[in-house]
Amino acid sequence: MSPETPSLIDNFPPNILLATLQELLPQTTSWDIATGTFDIGSLLALDKLWLPIKPIRILMGDETTRRTRRELLNATSGQADEGAGRRVLGRCGASEE
Repeated sequence: MSPETPSLIDNFPPNILLATLQELLPQTTSWDIATGTFDIGSLLALDKLWLPIKPIRILMGDETTRRTRRELLNATSGQADEGAGRRVLGRCGASEE
């Protein structure tokens, strides 16, 4: 992390999360995310900077958008334990997009 990069990013100027991630991701080899609310659009806003990073682990709360829930279900539908994933995601509170 550069000296200007804060250790806590609260998303209030000048501490904007998107700008900070755009700076950090090109030099990142793994990524752990903890968030109360997750929206898949946030990954899309990063313009594929996250694609080369392996592994990415996401710990997320139970609030998400319908779009995110749908994408997560589609992505996990081919997994071996499909039933468990659907039970967990089915409890997610989906808000309007």
